[in-house]
Amino acid sequence: MSISDLFETELIVDPARKVIDAAQSVLLDYGIAYVSYLSISDNGLTPDIATSYSDEWVEHYAKNDYHLVDPVLPQAWDGHRPTNWLDVLEQDRAASDFFDEAREFGVHRSGMTIPIRDSENRRAYFSISGDMSAVDWALIIKTYSLEFKNLAFVFHTYYTRAKTNADPIQYLLSFREQQVLSWAAAGKTAWETSRILNLSQRTIESYIRNSMIKLDVANKTPAVAVAANFDLLEKGCFLPAQT
Repeated sequence: MSISDLFETELIVDPARKVIDAAQSVLLDYGIAYVSYLSISDNGLTPDIATSYSDEWVEHYAKNDYHLVDPVLPQAWDGHRPTNWLDVLEQDRAASDFFDEAREFGVHRSGMTIPIRDSENRRAYFSISGDMSAVDWALIIKTYSLEFKNLAFVFHTYYTRAKTNADPIQYLLSFREQQVLSWAAAGKTAWETSRILNLSQRTIESYIRNSMIKLDVANKTPAVAVAANFDLLEKGCFLPAQT
């Protein structure tokens, strides 16, 4: 099971659970001590923060408008890719002051931030960190970087739905099932979708069968039609594709 699938399973078992708590629960097994999500409004002035860090750090970060000076965020956004905090510290010595202050609130230097922009042009950042050496952190990133990136987009999907009080039926299909049906709606075969999502064809076909059962239809075509009718096919589900 992928990290994203484990995350979704947590929410299926306990739908009332907070999205941030589900992510933290799953990531603890991968050495991740803290999870943070930050989305920024169009005017860039009102951050929405969900995190497993202490309330003291969240209050301090928000009160001082640190989303405007956080040295990691512009590097992640401008680079359009996950950003290792240790790399930021190497490239920008001034960032040490920020991280020294953050350390007082339990924020470790071994971390990574993943930038997110969805089909609604919403801008967000998903961050993870762990209390470990640079060597150990490098191994974690090398092993799970793609999975963390996938989780970032899945987390964003669930979090934004919860914030906007999306119709509960949208939780009927898992993110992967929506993703697979979205590609089917775009005319992709199971084999083509497997290549796009870096999954086996058998896994793709399994997601399609599960979708058919959940939507109470006999084959893939009406599954796509029903999903489209309930607005379950989203452009955002196409991300991330192969890298």
